[in-house]
Amino acid sequence: MESLFKFLSEGSGIAIYILILVSSGVIAVILIYVIALIQGRKISFYPPKIGEKAQKSASLQILRHPDRKKGSDLNDPNSASILLVNRSYMPQLKDVMNLAKKEIILYAVQHTFLRHYGLDTLISKVQNGCKVRILMMSPTDSSGQPNPNVAESESHRTYSGLLEQIKVSRETFVKWYASRTSDEKKNIEIKEYDRCPTVTLTIIDPESDDAQMITELLIYGIDVQKLPSFCLRKHEAKNLFDAQLESFETLWKQAQYVCKSS
Repeated sequence: MESLFKFLSEGSGIAIYILILVSSGVIAVILIYVIALIQGRKISFYPPKIGEKAQKSASLQILRHPDRKKGSDLNDPNSASILLVNRSYMPQLKDVMNLAKKEIILYAVQHTFLRHYGLDTLISKVQNGCKVRILMMSPTDSSGQPNPNVAESESHRTYSGLLEQIKVSRETFVKWYASRTSDEKKNIEIKEYDRCPTVTLTIIDPESDDAQMITELLIYGIDVQKLPSFCLRKHEAKNLFDAQLESFETLWKQAQYVCKSS
């Protein structure tokens, strides 16, 4: 080490060149880390590592696979307003419904997942005074003929037979509603529409400041398992939340009752 200092202190051309080279390298590294910090990247000095550039503060934060774990917790305020790359990264429906305190809105073509994995949860919620509104696609149009929009909806799947599945869903919900107590029925409304769907919505407590929404986009020719989705908290993305809710309410008013407490 003493030899190195002596070599550099002699001021030879090679020594000066090495000193400039080392100094430039150190300065470059410092600048890289400073810029990374300004951009909000996560950095590590040992081992040396600079993470991805942080997203700018916005109501809709984008987070892509594989950074997001499956079945993410919507109670986490730091991950509630995000874009999900496909259905496998959406939170479980029953977990979302369990967060609701006053109202649950479920809007889908046929509600397959709800039929198989969510009805018991709904019973528990309505027994505790939570309102439930279910909107599903009608197997028939206004004239009683097979709904022509079912074929369009089938384009989002890799299988056929959607019309029969919608009929099964309708029958299941009618029987499920009929088996409820009179007090439970007061909290349940089920309607159907004959339009071609554009999204699937799950909304909890829409009037609350803590309202949350999961929107699954329906894109022509893309199978449901690959469809992008996004989760919103009302207080973080109010304009988008309100627009989606307004669209649903318009469709709900135009839809026909399947089940309603008298």
